[in-house]
Amino acid sequence: MSKDDKKKYTGVSAAVWILLALILLILFLVNRNRILNVLQSTGFFGKVFGSEPEFVVNHEAPEKKEPLAELEIIEQPVIELPPVSQPEKEEEPAAKTEEKPAPVEQVKAPEKTEEKAKPAPEKTEPAVKPPQMSQHLCFINISDDGKILRKEIDRSIDKTNMPLTAALNALLKGPDSSERSKGMVSLIPEGTRLLGASVKDRVATINLSEEFLYNSKGVEGYYGQLMQIVFTATAFSNIESVQFLVEGEKLDYLGSEGVFIGAPLPRSTFK
Repeated sequence: MSKDDKKKYTGVSAAVWILLALILLILFLVNRNRILNVLQSTGFFGKVFGSEPEFVVNHEAPEKKEPLAELEIIEQPVIELPPVSQPEKEEEPAAKTEEKPAPVEQVKAPEKTEEKAKPAPEKTEPAVKPPQMSQHLCFINISDDGKILRKEIDRSIDKTNMPLTAALNALLKGPDSSERSKGMVSLIPEGTRLLGASVKDRVATINLSEEFLYNSKGVEGYYGQLMQIVFTATAFSNIESVQFLVEGEKLDYLGSEGVFIGAPLPRSTFK
């Protein structure tokens, strides 16, 4: 080992011993009284070294503080006093609860609401029937043996300032249900329309549509349709005969059978 190493080792050892000495010194100082008491009571130095050092001999142990004498606790008998009886509270009589009558349900009278005056229902007056006039119409009644018979009737129609036109239009519509039940028919071709009617010098000029030209009943059918119109028109007092026009044209003959219509036809034509 080198000299330097030895010096280092010696220094460390010395430091350790010094440290231990300091620790022992501190412990001694902290517990000095206790250690001296032990050394003095055991006679450690006298037994080991033959004599006690002065600091041990002169050491006075601190006076032990005697514990406080326990106080004698004298148990005194507890005198039990009789319980003070509190005056009993007189029970207050229960307050009489007045029985309240059951609440009477107040029924409010319904508020009078002003009723709105309902508008009076409109009186629907019955439809006023227009003034009527009686008109003479001519229909046909066919007998059991096939003969064409004239059947004249009076029918109420609306009054108008053109009575001839109104009568002819009613004739072209044909018999009504009550008239048909009596066997009345019309030989005027279906679909025939009145295109115009006028009266001059007691002659009624009547203009009819082209449907008037064709009759499936033959000659008797043509005579029948002409007769119906002539007897209906001449029922007016100011008419004596009828001039026929078809689509505004004056024709000499009606149909392929050649029934003459080139001149005004009076009632006497059909007797």
